[in-house]
Amino acid sequence: MRVLVFIVAALVAACAVSAAAAAPLQVLAHSSSRGAFAATAASGSKESATALYMRAYGRGLQGSASVACTRGIADVGAKTTRFPRMVSGRLYRLKLPFPGDCQVTGGISGRGPIRLQLLG
Repeated sequence: MRVLVFIVAALVAACAVSAAAAAPLQVLAHSSSRGAFAATAASGSKESATALYMRAYGRGLQGSASVACTRGIADVGAKTTRFPRMVSGRLYRLKLPFPGDCQVTGGISGRGPIRLQLLG
């Protein structure tokens, strides 16, 4: 019985720690457009970024995003991620050169009303 109580207590503690460590995503930038050949872009920044994401809504979506990060004075890097086909509402993780203070710029194109979100 004591072993069962210990296991339950350990699981509850582990869940509490992981829930506290997993910060919710916040929208860093967003934009929208509409039309037969719609296109839109947005840019934002995040300090101490460890992961950045892009999400788009619409039909016939394709897009790309570039991330430039700095760490200290000497470290500067950039990476670009391309998405030839995107699923509406899906969260896409962007490539980071390394964790740090990052600037992100993304753009999408599609048909009808489209919406772009950059998250971190």
